[in-house]
Amino acid sequence: MEHAEATDGHAEQPTNQVTGNVEASALAQEDCQMDQSHDSIACNQPIAGVTNHNKVMPADGGKADQSEGSDAGALAAMLQAHADLLLANAYELREDGVMCDVVLSADGQTLHAHKPILISSSLYFKEKLDSTEIKTLEVDILPFEKLQVMVDLLYGRVLPNTNLSNSEVYKMIKNLGILCGNGITTRRDFGRCLQLHHAEPLLQGLSELRDKEKYTDFTINTDCGSIKVHKLVVASCSDYFKAMFTSGMKEATMDHIDLSGVNGEGLRSLIDFMYTGKMDLSGEKALRQLELATYLQAVSAIDLCCNSFIQSLNLKNCMEMQQIAMEYCSPRLEAAFCDLIARNFKAFTSSADFHKLTVGQMETILSSSSLRVDHEGQVLFAACKWLRYEYEGSRMQHALRLMKRVRFPIMSNRQLMIAGEGPARAIFDKVPDCFSLAEAGVKYNEEISRQPLVRSQETSIRSDFKTVVVFGGSQESNQTANVYYLYPPTKEWKRLGKVQLPQAVSYHSCAVINNFVYIAGGESNAVFGYHSAMSSVWRFMPNWQDGRHGRWYRAADMRENRTDFYLAATNDRLYAVAGRNGNHELSSVEVYDPETNTWDFEVSQLESPVYGHAGVVHDGVIYVCGGGFMNEYRADLWCMNPHSTQGWSQKASMRRPRAFHHMSAVGDCLYAMGGYQNSTGEDIAFYMHFAVADVFDVECYNIRTGQWTSVQSLVAPQTGGASITYNGEIYLLGGWSFSVEPYCTLSDVHTYNPTRNSWQRFTQLPEKLGGSGCCVITLPQSFGRCMCEEEEEECYIHPPTNHRQAGDDDDDDSNDDDDEEEDNVEETDQEVLV
Repeated sequence: MEHAEATDGHAEQPTNQVTGNVEASALAQEDCQMDQSHDSIACNQPIAGVTNHNKVMPADGGKADQSEGSDAGALAAMLQAHADLLLANAYELREDGVMCDVVLSADGQTLHAHKPILISSSLYFKEKLDSTEIKTLEVDILPFEKLQVMVDLLYGRVLPNTNLSNSEVYKMIKNLGILCGNGITTRRDFGRCLQLHHAEPLLQGLSELRDKEKYTDFTINTDCGSIKVHKLVVASCSDYFKAMFTSGMKEATMDHIDLSGVNGEGLRSLIDFMYTGKMDLSGEKALRQLELATYLQAVSAIDLCCNSFIQSLNLKNCMEMQQIAMEYCSPRLEAAFCDLIARNFKAFTSSADFHKLTVGQMETILSSSSLRVDHEGQVLFAACKWLRYEYEGSRMQHALRLMKRVRFPIMSNRQLMIAGEGPARAIFDKVPDCFSLAEAGVKYNEEISRQPLVRSQETSIRSDFKTVVVFGGSQESNQTANVYYLYPPTKEWKRLGKVQLPQAVSYHSCAVINNFVYIAGGESNAVFGYHSAMSSVWRFMPNWQDGRHGRWYRAADMRENRTDFYLAATNDRLYAVAGRNGNHELSSVEVYDPETNTWDFEVSQLESPVYGHAGVVHDGVIYVCGGGFMNEYRADLWCMNPHSTQGWSQKASMRRPRAFHHMSAVGDCLYAMGGYQNSTGEDIAFYMHFAVADVFDVECYNIRTGQWTSVQSLVAPQTGGASITYNGEIYLLGGWSFSVEPYCTLSDVHTYNPTRNSWQRFTQLPEKLGGSGCCVITLPQSFGRCMCEEEEEECYIHPPTNHRQAGDDDDDDSNDDDDEEEDNVEETDQEVLV
């Protein structure tokens, strides 16, 4: 990545225009606009991410956003983070009574503070403390309690949970002319301005005081001249100076120090950074400044330098950067180095530098879920390659340590067989415990049905790409087997490689256990019709190994055919709730146990039959609401805790009955959205010979209060689609609309943001889909990084194992891949090529 050069000096800032007092009439008017809430307000929360002045790098070492808006936002975040640290240390010094140079009094009580902080943040204090002779100040515009709150605010503290309302705090900010309050016009702006606007005026004010040599009380003599500073500022930004001024050293009572042995130009640049949050790190200056910042123990400057190195990190200079990380003990730079190697693993393992990695670095890299490999066999090969570089030397003692980072369970039997006969064989023979790890992988592949119950890093795919996946659905009478996923960077819906459902299906239900997707029931073209329903259950694992597009496994069929039902996953089990079986509606609930690969009616059924209901799991409790019975739609809400023996409990009903709606949870709130209801009015439509109408209303059920409230309605009708919560927002996908004649299938996608209580149109699905299923799972990282290439991979499935007990014929059902190219499309006791 190209390194961006930063500029020196102090950037000019626009003058802040804040009145010292506010007219009573204006305050009265603003009081009407502002909520009298007594909630505490976070003023200055630390914000991750620093900059090398013009170019901003996220704290995780990822690529910087090149847009001007993102750069400006990240620069503000960096200034805020630097100011946070400065203020936190200054507050600590104030609490200890160190370097305080002014006493504020009100109502006969006093508190000590630092003039530079007060003057840089408040126009009131700037005016009142203009003279260096002032040592005490009577503050007659605020009672002492409020004065203390405001001074704490200037030191970056969180406003306490007192009886002060937002409106009162707002008045005090205006009266004191606190510069971080500039721009506040309504309560809506209040918290945002306090949180984001404090750093800039503070640093600008401190720089102005230094430029005018006002209240500067210490001089640093260097080989490039003298630098006048405030003890408070340098002590708050550097542990070296803090110790000098607070640990009883003679310099604490002196007004100067000689640092002629330190690079004067670099020290001046570092002092400039303390006052501005900006530093020139172009060329070789970054390493020089890191050395100096480390010597002076200036934490913010060290972070800034490390981010500069992270920004310029690449495969050509990574070993040099790694040496810098070790020499200067930088965990962040070391982590960025390991992350770079993990994301360029195949290229790096072919380089001469690969053998220079330490065992600790190898362990970190091989443990990464971001490791970019085509299959786990490449990880095993790399570990063997590193160990065999000194086969008879000291590296073999680390064999078990590294082999524990290889995820043998997600390797196919073919890969495991190759490992046992290939480069790993010598290591397995020399360290038998390593061979035991491979055997555990074979056992995992043999115990197919219980794989979702094994939760460990070794059984997880190497990826951090979590997204929404949509399975199946229909356009009127034509079902599809297509599978789509959301690519968030471009908000596009893409085909999931060559993955297809084992059969076209709609109005099925899907649930996830440990990243294994279960697709159960539904309707299929083979038996299409209103009275059709299926009992089949398929399980999908998105594990791209050995050139595959994941695996489909036929789990045991449900005891009853079901469609228009809800499938819940909790407590490592599946719960199929009600629905209809083709002849009539159901009230039964059956439970699937992956341990035994069986379904049983071991929990109580619903009070009455229902289909077309919606459901969600929250904190392990299953909730279902609405639905229909005998063409009458309901508003009921029921819940059941599988850990309890109490069965189903009825909660408060929705305000409006509905069926084929959607239900999702965000926080402690359940949202019921869309659907249709019985109708006899002008909005009537006919579906399956009975009158229905779209429901636009959205209702929210608060689990803590047990009450429903109305929130923002849908912008367009969506019935019988799918819904899911992703990144704190609710996605509604596809469905039907009865508001047009004739009713039509939709490709619409809408998202709901609970914080803003607003709906937004999202990118449409590639095709119109009703009755689809969706979930959020982790996909192979190749889908999260590249959209222009689709590898020619194959998808395999396991044959049906209806009601087969765990362990029956496991040898035949294991991932025997040796002859996969010759397999036929038939249900045998081998894997079948689709």
